[in-house]
Amino acid sequence: MRNMTSVPSRDGDVVLGDDWVPRDATEPSEMRARRERRGLFPLRASPITRKIVTFNLVGLCLFFAGISYLNSSRDSLVVQRASALVSEAELIADVFEAQLPTGAPVSLATGDGMDINSALIGLDLCNVTEVFVFDPSDTLIANVSGTVDVTRSNADLQTSSTILTNG
Repeated sequence: MRNMTSVPSRDGDVVLGDDWVPRDATEPSEMRARRERRGLFPLRASPITRKIVTFNLVGLCLFFAGISYLNSSRDSLVVQRASALVSEAELIADVFEAQLPTGAPVSLATGDGMDINSALIGLDLCNVTEVFVFDPSDTLIANVSGTVDVTRSNADLQTSSTILTNG
């Protein structure tokens, strides 16, 4: 068993993080006075500390400003996409309405008065759009997926010209 009455001296040990070690009573008085003068925020003493803190604060401000800007733009993109879907649905409904016979009854399920499949095939829909046609009793009559590729390659974008800029 170890003798606990005599604790060996640790003068040669390396102590990392001296803030966690209580100050010794034998600490030189000029060191203690310098620490007390320095205070909590030693920004006055070191220009490099001021620069580091300033650039970090500027970076944090830019970071939060960017997040705030992108968050609001994302919300507006969602609203734009939703309004585009509503407009596209209204246009497709207008196509069906224009093909309906006037004054005659129409049965979408049996195909009386209107050919739903030919109307859907005649639509130029982008490849991310699907159209489902239901009758009043919620029975699926026809559906179609878009086939038009709306994405353009980089080569197409470089060769296309506009009147105002490439005249």
